[in-house]
Amino acid sequence: MTDSDDRPHALAGLRVLEIGDAAALAYAGKLLAEFGADVVKIELPGGDDSRRRIPLPDEPAPEVDGALHRWINNSKRSVVQDWVNNPQGLNQFLDAADVVLSALPARDTG
Repeated sequence: MTDSDDRPHALAGLRVLEIGDAAALAYAGKLLAEFGADVVKIELPGGDDSRRRIPLPDEPAPEVDGALHRWINNSKRSVVQDWVNNPQGLNQFLDAADVVLSALPARDTG
């Protein structure tokens, strides 16, 4: 019997950029990561809101990530980037991504 980690992942080599703070967005990124995509989550300097949700009972300190964040982001890499005050800082990540998952509000171009 072959270990499942030895098998190729369906999305291996796919580079995904996740920008925003929403549970559905984070879950979509988790699914892609679980199928082998390299998912980079971009967080604002204050950190993703999920870090403060569902704290673990044995670790009540505010600097400890909550259970939701640990579970939904366990297969991703995380980078701090202030895209609100420095949107150009995202360019290097956007250039490297094959797929962008975003929960940012659309800009009014009209």
